[in-house]
Amino acid sequence: MTEPQPGDQGPVEQAAAGRDARPGRAAGRRLRKGHRLYRIGLIVFVAASVSGGLAAEPGLLIASRVVQGIGAAMLAPAGLSLLVTSYPGEQERARALGTYGAVVSAGFASGAVLGGLLAEVIP
Repeated sequence: MTEPQPGDQGPVEQAAAGRDARPGRAAGRRLRKGHRLYRIGLIVFVAASVSGGLAAEPGLLIASRVVQGIGAAMLAPAGLSLLVTSYPGEQERARALGTYGAVVSAGFASGAVLGGLLAEVIP
């Protein structure tokens, strides 16, 4: 067995970096079958969001957030896979992935700030 090099990543690091594309590959295979994994992930995510919004007890809120995370774990790689397979040209795909990355980054950065603002403003 060889020594790991500084740039090498194990399966955990690859998954954390979004390189474990098994759910995404499954979505790509189902591209012609109606984006099933994407739809399931979206339904799970939305149902958990509604459940969390209506939660009256902390336990239900925590459970809803766990299910919401599962839905997001299906949704994100499936959406990215569908995006990649929708743009066959290399330049088109690069532009689409760049736009996707910018929008996701902006949402991630502004989500915490806006959430904190809403929590302060709404009693």
